[in-house]
Amino acid sequence: MSPYHRELESERDRTIGSRPLSEGNGEPEECKPRIRRGLYNMSIHEGNVIEMIVCATGIPTPTVKWYKDGQEIIGDGPDGKRVIFTDERGIHHLVIVNASPEDEGDYSLEATNKLGSAKTEGSLNIIRPRHVADSDDRGGMPFPPGFVRQLKNKHVFNHMPTIFDCLVVGHPAPEVEWFHNGKKIIPGGRIKIQSCGGGSHALIILDTTLEDAGEYVAVAKNSHGTASSSAVLDVTVPFLDNIKFNGEIDVTPYLTEEYGFKKLNTASLPTPPDRGPFIKEVTGHYLTLSWIPTKRAPPRYPQVTYVIEIRELPEKEWTLLDYNIPEPVCKVRNLEIGKSYQFRVRAENIYGISDPSPASPPSRLMAPPQPVFDRRTNKVIPLLDPYAERALDLKYSEQYACAPWFSPGVVEKRYCAENDTLTIILNVSGFPDPDIKWKFRGWDIDTSSPTSKCKVYTYGGTETTLAITGFSKENVGQYQCFAKNEYGEAQQNVLVDLATRPNFIQSLTNKTFSSAQPMRLDVRVEGEPFPELKWMKEWRPIVESSRIKFVQDGPFLCSLIINDPMWRDSGIYSCVAVNDAGQATTSCTVTVEAEGDYNDVELPRRRVTIESRRVRELYEISEKDEK
Repeated sequence: MSPYHRELESERDRTIGSRPLSEGNGEPEECKPRIRRGLYNMSIHEGNVIEMIVCATGIPTPTVKWYKDGQEIIGDGPDGKRVIFTDERGIHHLVIVNASPEDEGDYSLEATNKLGSAKTEGSLNIIRPRHVADSDDRGGMPFPPGFVRQLKNKHVFNHMPTIFDCLVVGHPAPEVEWFHNGKKIIPGGRIKIQSCGGGSHALIILDTTLEDAGEYVAVAKNSHGTASSSAVLDVTVPFLDNIKFNGEIDVTPYLTEEYGFKKLNTASLPTPPDRGPFIKEVTGHYLTLSWIPTKRAPPRYPQVTYVIEIRELPEKEWTLLDYNIPEPVCKVRNLEIGKSYQFRVRAENIYGISDPSPASPPSRLMAPPQPVFDRRTNKVIPLLDPYAERALDLKYSEQYACAPWFSPGVVEKRYCAENDTLTIILNVSGFPDPDIKWKFRGWDIDTSSPTSKCKVYTYGGTETTLAITGFSKENVGQYQCFAKNEYGEAQQNVLVDLATRPNFIQSLTNKTFSSAQPMRLDVRVEGEPFPELKWMKEWRPIVESSRIKFVQDGPFLCSLIINDPMWRDSGIYSCVAVNDAGQATTSCTVTVEAEGDYNDVELPRRRVTIESRRVRELYEISEKDEK
């Protein structure tokens, strides 16, 4: 089941049971639109089939519109390139056949009814294949068909769409036929067959039923041979499809306040791989990822597939790379040379998708090989496998050559507490991969001695890490990292100082305030670097507002000021000081005595005595008035 199908069944079921009934008449209560299952960022290979699915609910039923880059999308009909339809369950689909670079952009869906609107957005990125010259340009050498991308097993819910896709090479270009349980598939109705440029072929089942389960085979033929690829489709009918919500049975056990149905059993979700993927092979055209399979202990469903996510360093967002991978190995193609990437894996079954695994070490491709030239015939020798591994050619790699440079955003002053471990991570780029050397105060750092506290790790030639265990005063100073190749040299300096634990010179003390005056709590704190202060009341964070202010006066004094305090401001106040060396805490009890009708405790009143002498000095009082 693909990532954009996960939880779609539960969302569909939630849609049925999420209509609250108004009192008295038993009719559903009107509500504004809500997106139950939205769009997300996708990266799809050029020539593949794309399907975007959105579940939107609301009463009255909202009308929906699809947009690309702010412009409304109009469907091209059932046999066109872009197909827009809403199935019988009210789920909205946008299918794009034979994806091309023109389909890249930001997509959105807006659902509207008379009470309001809701919107979901996501971007589509088209991964362009490496350009391979036509066979005629390479001498016209024929070769039999071969599957570069095989069919993958599928497991979907009843009435969900299914897509089988593959990538075929061969010269002349092979023809592909599809078979289901040994019978040839004839396209028509809900079954479509697409043949796209670049050898991409797809079988699309718009509305999958139980009769569609079984083995599917794609057979590629040309005049020089035949090749085939097969996969199994498993179809499951959800239990809730058999429940009628017409009052015949009590559906209360299946309902919740928030979603309308009971949530999925998390015990049935698969667990992610314990360790991140590792790079098994790197060539000029692709790299091979492998990972330890996930655990399949009961009651988890035994059929588990994997999802690969990718991000470009330094630390960009994770995006979907591939899905429905049946085995713990995957070839990643169409990466850009000179850029560093990280990968992580998720496990998926019919109940949902797991959390991600740890990320892989950074990696990048080498320069692609130069085409082989036959001097006898003065023609280019074609490669039977367009992704075959070839040695680097120095002349070809010169166009990718560049001097080393360090990624920006490095914190040039760091702190480390005594006896802690200092870790400095730097990202460096350059081609060929530069040689990396670390120095301390101008001296080479000894990392080879078994008693040395310093270790240097380099991943993929692009990320270097310096780790110092048991940091002490002797390790305080400037560290330099040098990256050098034949085209230049780069240097990055990092100054490291000893961090000291925060200490409260003046702690909080118990106080009583009147609501007629501002309330102020003062602390004096020291530490290196100067700690970050967090104020809390009853161990919950306090946020600044128009009434509450955090003030720092001088290098040590920090205050919490509350204007117009109220009786409910009474309680236990704490101040936590945090820096790289640790943290310190101080607390006190504050009592606010309110005035007026809300005063629970009377304030003692002072007796004011007015002397007659002073009154006579201020006013002229006659003897009659005194009597």
